[in-house]
Amino acid sequence: MSSEKLRIPDEGYKGLEILQGLQQDSLQEFVSALNRAPLSFDREKLFTSVQKAVSKIASDDVEVLLRTIFSLHVTYRHSSRKLNIFLDDIVYAIKNSDKYSKNFLNTDWVKFHGTLENLFAIESLICLSKAVDIVAEHACIYTGSRVLTDIRPVFGVNESAISALFVSNILKLEYYEDGDERELFIALDEDDIKNLIETLQRAQGKAKAIKATIVVEKIPYIES
Repeated sequence: MSSEKLRIPDEGYKGLEILQGLQQDSLQEFVSALNRAPLSFDREKLFTSVQKAVSKIASDDVEVLLRTIFSLHVTYRHSSRKLNIFLDDIVYAIKNSDKYSKNFLNTDWVKFHGTLENLFAIESLICLSKAVDIVAEHACIYTGSRVLTDIRPVFGVNESAISALFVSNILKLEYYEDGDERELFIALDEDDIKNLIETLQRAQGKAKAIKATIVVEKIPYIES
């Protein structure tokens, strides 16, 4: 990936502008909060944790900063460039932006490059961006679900009269595939629901056992 090909969205430029404008004490507080943040796939949990720990930066600015830094981390994981070259790419993109370069005229680029380098050394963000990259390799990524339950009529020979009723359960699965949000509807009877619950409970038990082992070994794990 060459510098010319790095594309930063509008919010990314806003986040980088906020970053370069931070006073040293505000920056230190922000970095410290990131270092203490929980490892979790739930970005809202991460954002909330950092926002609560930061008092010197406006909450909205903290959120923009977090989205920008996390997005850059993920982009870097997908690139084949060394870190110092990727950071040069960011600086190059800013300097050559017709729309945003004017907002960085007083920037100390050596200091700014060093700030970015420090942010890319934060262990929680490194682990999280790598984990997101691993999860993204799966063909389908679960995003949500619900069960639609209602009573359905059955008509016999005489279609003007109901012969019987039965309970209908439809499992709706929401997931991402190839960058698109998709839905899958699956009919379930009572035995299916029981088997599904038992399967999920077994999965919970296995996850609990694995986490217990991780705690003993004192290896940090990323919460889902």
